[in-house]
Amino acid sequence: MRDSQHRESHGPLPGSTPSTRRQTDAVEVRMQCEEPGQEREDWRRSLHSLQECICELLIRNQELRMLLLDSATSYQSRQADQ
Repeated sequence: MRDSQHRESHGPLPGSTPSTRRQTDAVEVRMQCEEPGQEREDWRRSLHSLQECICELLIRNQELRMLLLDSATSYQSRQADQ
């Protein structure tokens, strides 16, 4: 599942706000202007890694929400049967 969510681009994340997009854009612009060679590449990798972690957390959060909803629905169904 993680492979299908992997992105090579640094586009906006699903559900990202204009504020978070501006912050990400500002970091990338700063990296382009201020960081030479290897340091810039290290920053890019760190940013990419953080984006992947955030995506994984969002996916896991959605899975947990769905499980909770299923559990609540099952509970309500059992209560209605009694």
